[in-house]
Amino acid sequence: MRINPLGGIGPKAEESAVARLERELAEERENSARLLSEIRELKFKSEILERSYTKQLQDARQRAESAEKALNDQRTRNAELDGLRNDAIELLSDTKAEIDRLTKERNQLHRQLTSKSGYQVEGAEDEAGDNDGGGTINTLLNDAGWLKRKRPGEDAKAKAEAEAAKRAAEEAEAGNMLDPDTYIKAKGKHD
Repeated sequence: MRINPLGGIGPKAEESAVARLERELAEERENSARLLSEIRELKFKSEILERSYTKQLQDARQRAESAEKALNDQRTRNAELDGLRNDAIELLSDTKAEIDRLTKERNQLHRQLTSKSGYQVEGAEDEAGDNDGGGTINTLLNDAGWLKRKRPGEDAKAKAEAEAAKRAAEEAEAGNMLDPDTYIKAKGKHD
């Protein structure tokens, strides 16, 4: 008697074991084919996704570079505008200082004329008096001629002019001015 290693005794058991093994083999082949097909599909999908994500990544990098460039351009523009704003503030403060200086000089000249001639000059104000509004921001903004860019050397020229005006004012204080009565009398003799 022959013992079948597959678990049965005899030729019928052997045939049934072979049939069963062939069925299992066929099932495994079908399962392997199905799994192989699924693997191919998943590989195809993963390749498509990889291409898609690569494209999306490239697009995102381009958008990020574009946004970074726009941000840098905006920062540069902001720095330029800050510089212009600082220039405008400096010009406004210089203009206000000049207006204050001219107002003081005008008032000082009015006082000198009044004290030497003995009569009150019409419109003379003291230093604490209100000015006529000629130095308001609206007046300055309406006359935009003062808002020109400074050229190199212009600061030195402005300082020299300011020094000359200061010296002239100091000389005027020292009494080097003509008495208005003398000028009027002298003018009347020649007419």
